[in-house]
Amino acid sequence: MPNKLKNQQNSKRIFLATPFENGLAKRGTRFIDIAEMLQDEGWEVNYLTTNYSHAYKYFFEENEILKEQQLRKYKLYFIPIIGYRKNISIKRILSNLKMSMDFYKKIKKLVKDGDYVLIPSRPVDFIYFISILKNSRRIKLILDIRDIWPDAFVKRNIIFDFYCNFFLKRSIFKYDLFFHISPSFTNWLKRYNENAKSIFVPPGFNPSRFQNELPNPKSNSDLNLVFIGALQFQLDILPVIKAIGNIEKYSLTIIGENGKGQRFAECHNYIIENNISNVWIKGVIEPDEVSKELEKFDIGIIPMISNSITNKFFDYLASYLPILVLGTNDSSEMVIQNEIGWNAKFDSEDILKVLNGISKEDINLKIQNIEKIKNDFNRDSLYKKILDNISKI
Repeated sequence: MPNKLKNQQNSKRIFLATPFENGLAKRGTRFIDIAEMLQDEGWEVNYLTTNYSHAYKYFFEENEILKEQQLRKYKLYFIPIIGYRKNISIKRILSNLKMSMDFYKKIKKLVKDGDYVLIPSRPVDFIYFISILKNSRRIKLILDIRDIWPDAFVKRNIIFDFYCNFFLKRSIFKYDLFFHISPSFTNWLKRYNENAKSIFVPPGFNPSRFQNELPNPKSNSDLNLVFIGALQFQLDILPVIKAIGNIEKYSLTIIGENGKGQRFAECHNYIIENNISNVWIKGVIEPDEVSKELEKFDIGIIPMISNSITNKFFDYLASYLPILVLGTNDSSEMVIQNEIGWNAKFDSEDILKVLNGISKEDINLKIQNIEKIKNDFNRDSLYKKILDNISKI
């Protein structure tokens, strides 16, 4: 017991502040996994998040929050925020501003000289307000670049660009360490801090959730496609629906949409209006069920209109699913470079042309190529890189 107390007293303290990443959100778990690894390494971990689901637009119940806090080994804080229905709206901007200030106030009360603070790269006002902590504390700030504003938005204007640049130009230079999940994100970083260097740590997959074995060779020519994720604006699956609609040899299952996604209405209406019988929209499933569910399919779809490598990319990889990426981006480059899938335009004719050219032999070859690189993206080894580099600063 004395040794354990001594280790706790001598341990480093870190604050992971991530607005929409927690066990109740049923979304990405990057910071959750990192927090657990830091805890196991002897760090004193403080985790701050919010009481709102950004993806599904609802508030968590008090009893849910209490259970989640009891489940975790580290201190877990849920900060209340203003809810919003649209991702691109004045109300969301106001919510972000208030949330960022509230996180700043909470962390300032808790943080001490010598502590570490790790945050994701959105929203931009969040980056700014957390950076102000350095004005009164000798701490280390770490930025995990997972999204890049304003670049990530297809629909943007001068006002939004000004809003993003105002906060970023006044904050990025204060951060001590950077990680990024997509290779091209370093261009964004250089714009705001030309001398900054960042370490590439993609999302990877959780080996405890994905223990899939190498599947048997495919023996038929039917192709069962899957897209996993909410139908948000950044994810345009409609061209795939149009491409394969009522073509007997193809099917598409959409997993993870609760009917509130920005693109749900257009996809659902198109399916109904055209009497499409080979496309299904399923609801949200538990993260631990994803691995088993993906075993039923042949190809995973990435319809990301912005330049990012998402968690779903590695969910597919861990499940030995060859990947069809729409558009030209970091995901498509990774797929083509490693020969683990295909690339098509956001165009139904081009998508169908690509699908028609896929044989069962092609599927089997892509699966063999996935087997060659899969272990490179084991989350345990990737996140160990994060821990090692944090410890050095």
